[in-house]
Amino acid sequence: MSDGGNFFDDRKAHALRAAFIEKLVDWSLWLEKETSNIETSSDNSDAVTQHLQAISELTHKIAGTAASFGFPITSQNAAKLEEMSERLINTARAPNSSEITALIENVAFLSQTIAREISPATA
Repeated sequence: MSDGGNFFDDRKAHALRAAFIEKLVDWSLWLEKETSNIETSSDNSDAVTQHLQAISELTHKIAGTAASFGFPITSQNAAKLEEMSERLINTARAPNSSEITALIENVAFLSQTIAREISPATA
């Protein structure tokens, strides 16, 4: 008699991982848009702080979940981006242009990491 429980668990795990991969792609695009919003609202420190908080919250979620689904590098890079966002939030001033550029570069790097790590999983 075969163990149908393992088959169901494997299918469920595969479905959850596939759904997470779709979310990663969406989140990657959202992060890029959010950094663009920071650029366009750089003269409004409240708006910048709101965008940075949103980035921090999402990257915290990615960092905490990605490794569980087999994406450890994405998890590590998301954690670094979360730390960077938190550091920028906690300064007593608005981020300067070089800090914004660094944030944009780190978001782009995270997006590239996501693409690399999920490509074998989606093939």
